[in-house]
Amino acid sequence: MKKDPEPGVFLIAKKPMNQKDINIRGIALYSMVLGKGTISTPDPEDMPLRRRTKLLVLRLLSRIYHLLINPVSGISA
Repeated sequence: MKKDPEPGVFLIAKKPMNQKDINIRGIALYSMVLGKGTISTPDPEDMPLRRRTKLLVLRLLSRIYHLLINPVSGISA
């Protein structure tokens, strides 16, 4: 196995040969869209405005940071 996985990969796992599938239909899994546990798959349109705004601000700050750290040739920070 490689020491460092591909960029964006944070987990490499192998399924055991004797693994048995279980029914998780009644278990609430964490939803990145809603920010809480949910049994159904939420639509991204259901994301609360506060969460949507926070993600937008974080995305914009990340882009600004990357532009300042790695400016495109011809553009200075």
